[in-house]
Amino acid sequence: MMGVWSETFNRKLAQGHDHGSAAHAADQAEARERRQNTGNHPDPLSDLQLEHALALEIIEALADGDPCQLDHNGNCQAHAAFGDGECPHALAKAWLERNRA
Repeated sequence: MMGVWSETFNRKLAQGHDHGSAAHAADQAEARERRQNTGNHPDPLSDLQLEHALALEIIEALADGDPCQLDHNGNCQAHAAFGDGECPHALAKAWLERNRA
């Protein structure tokens, strides 16, 4: 399921978005214009909400939906997650459940 924020992320990724790129400069100009249109008061909550929506889509795209298969040592064989702690895919799925609207 891809949304508006995915389109922005994919565009930035395809353009090689970094702080020295033309895409970054265009994004900065767009942000300045948005602030001017709102009385020069940036809306940090709105920016945070956009970042949260983007993080949600990225994690959703990367997290494997298959269930974990733990071996006798507690390592997840399904996701090749070895070492201390819970499988990152299980953590991602739990985060998604808590953060979906």
